[in-house]
Amino acid sequence: MPERFAHSFVESRASWIKKQLLLQQKKHEAKQIYTFETGERIPFLGTELTLSIAEKNTKTLAYRYGETLFVSCRDADKEKIRLAIHQWYKNQAKILFEREVRILADRLDVAVGKITIKNQKSLWGSCSRKGNLNFNWRLLLAPPQIVQYIVVHEVVHLIHHNHGEKFWSLVSRLCPQYQEYDGWLKQNGFLLDV
Repeated sequence: MPERFAHSFVESRASWIKKQLLLQQKKHEAKQIYTFETGERIPFLGTELTLSIAEKNTKTLAYRYGETLFVSCRDADKEKIRLAIHQWYKNQAKILFEREVRILADRLDVAVGKITIKNQKSLWGSCSRKGNLNFNWRLLLAPPQIVQYIVVHEVVHLIHHNHGEKFWSLVSRLCPQYQEYDGWLKQNGFLLDV
């Protein structure tokens, strides 16, 4: 590609490029930075849990009691704490998605394959032709109705393997506010991280 063409292309889209850079800067500024210290609050299904970090002579482990997420560790290594918290979210996601998918699949009389929890930045769920469903653990940082929408979306894919009219009609019947929830994810999905 000639350099002259490249410069011309960039100049013709300068306004759009500036707008995108400003949007990325605003997203970066809006994103919560977690320090993983006692007393810090982290999101969980529309509520917040308070972190309690305890140095103990044990492997790093996170567990919830009431509204507190306890992390016990040998030292206060922030990366180990972060990974333990991520693992806790993944474990909770597995329990939640298994339950919610089975309830809806039974209601719709549809077979479900394997349910897997993934660690992705922006893909919230997926459905394979074999009936396997994948869900992003980061959804547990969102309000519960967002989680429910993604469950509906992916389970409906077990019936309709596309985003056609029949697909959206069934999604709408099962989750009438799906457009609002989808919009929420598009607007706020980048914030779902700890």
